[in-house]
Amino acid sequence: MDVPTPTGAILALIKACFKHNDHLAPLVKSYMYLFRKDIRISMACLVRYEFEGKIILVRNRHRQEYIAPFGGVIKFHEDARTVLDNIEFQSEQKSSTDKDLIYDLRGYLKSRHFGTFMTWFKSRTGREQVDALHRELREEFAESGIPQHIATPLIEAKYSLVRVIHEGPYGHDEHKHATFRYLEIYKPVMSQGVEEALKHLAEISTSSDSKTQLVNKQELDKLRTRLGVPIAGHARYLNSAKWHGFEPAAL
Repeated sequence: MDVPTPTGAILALIKACFKHNDHLAPLVKSYMYLFRKDIRISMACLVRYEFEGKIILVRNRHRQEYIAPFGGVIKFHEDARTVLDNIEFQSEQKSSTDKDLIYDLRGYLKSRHFGTFMTWFKSRTGREQVDALHRELREEFAESGIPQHIATPLIEAKYSLVRVIHEGPYGHDEHKHATFRYLEIYKPVMSQGVEEALKHLAEISTSSDSKTQLVNKQELDKLRTRLGVPIAGHARYLNSAKWHGFEPAAL
């Protein structure tokens, strides 16, 4: 039987670091739960809509009492099902009626498969990319009753990546699983049409019956508007790459 030499082990470690360099910290953390917990993963993209120093948020579709950033969970394609089945990924389908959740990259996998999952995800094959953003925007603008002359320029706009967030994996004693969240934060590339749309979106967001609201930095930091409306915790990532507090992202 071949016994690995220290040099071989070091080379293997270096090779692994290069392979997983952009998610090395989460990968290392995943080994903490290797024999203890499954990992719940949630992969999402969010949009930072800003007008005159204020952020525009929308009623969260899954937790209506909260306002949250536009955006949502990234979906995988059917041709990736074999890959995900091989790493024992289980989609978090909440009920038999939630057919649209079947392809969500939100669910559970064994800790030992975390590195393989991230390598597949980073390959950007078999899943949505920035098209996830456009799909989510179409759905959210329609559900929120945003007029077409506002929604269309923002749906059709180009978006640039601001930052990528890796949160976790971390575990809680009361849960049987650890949690990992991946967030891509985008902002629209400005043009005259986008600027006009944001201006009009901000204007209708001042109405008391609007499903969108303007919030300032202080409200975002407190996770509550001056009128007492709670803000989903992951909204803080629009302004910062660091997590503050303990509330899980409402995704």
